Amino acid sequence: MKIKITQLKSKVPYDVLMEAFRKDAPLFNEIGLKWKIWLENKEEGIIGAIMLFKDQASYEKYPDPELVKKV
Repeated sequence: MKIKITQLKSKVPYDVLMEAFRKDAPLFNEIGLKWKIWLENKEEGIIGAIMLFKDQASYEKYPDPELVKKV
């Protein structure tokens, strides 16, 4: 198992982002994502996630350029 923590700054409202991310969740499961905890800092417009991948190979696939194209 491998954990990755990410964050990004976005002007898109959190609710809108979450709706899009939920729709694409199955694609991330295909590369070995086991679970994801979402983080949000509304004041600074920052979102992030703590993600658990099944193994090193799955961890290294994120962000996979092919997956990003699908999303």
